[in-house]
Amino acid sequence: MLLNIFLQAQSGAVMQQFIMIGLIILIMYLFMFRPQMKKMKVEREFKDKLQKNDKVVTIGGIHGRIVEIADKTFFN
Repeated sequence: MLLNIFLQAQSGAVMQQFIMIGLIILIMYLFMFRPQMKKMKVEREFKDKLQKNDKVVTIGGIHGRIVEIADKTFFN
């Protein structure tokens, strides 16, 4: 009888650990992965909207104008 109660107590602790791990994964998704995916989506939409003769500034501070657009390359 005492062994049965002890085993039930341990299974409850294991369930709590699984719940805590699930909550940690959920929090990581909400605070880390989801905002990063939104940022990547905005950048992809920006790149898709670029057209010929648009003015751009690179991360390095170089100003330019788009002359030609290939599949994944912009020429300025």
